[in-house]
Amino acid sequence: MVKGINRTLFIAPCKLKFDVPKSTKLIGCIIDQFKIEKITAELEILSQQQQFRNGQYARPTWSLVDEINQESDELSIRFKYGTDKSSEFIQELNNLTTNWKL
Repeated sequence: MVKGINRTLFIAPCKLKFDVPKSTKLIGCIIDQFKIEKITAELEILSQQQQFRNGQYARPTWSLVDEINQESDELSIRFKYGTDKSSEFIQELNNLTTNWKL
């Protein structure tokens, strides 16, 4: 049974209307407990992801464009570092071949 009270979701196990053998009840209770814990964890994650202002949902500030810009900045830094290292390597090869020819 799930019930929302004051913006809080309460979950309670359902009562069985028929008699079930004890071993099946135990397994069922364990499975129900895992399901409840999973739902509780998912609800907690969901509540952390959503932001409420004056009782209304406010969209998160995350933006795909912002993430792409950040990734492109990191890639440009890596590319610059790679080209600098390549230039140094080419210069060393040039010096080596020049000295070898002499």
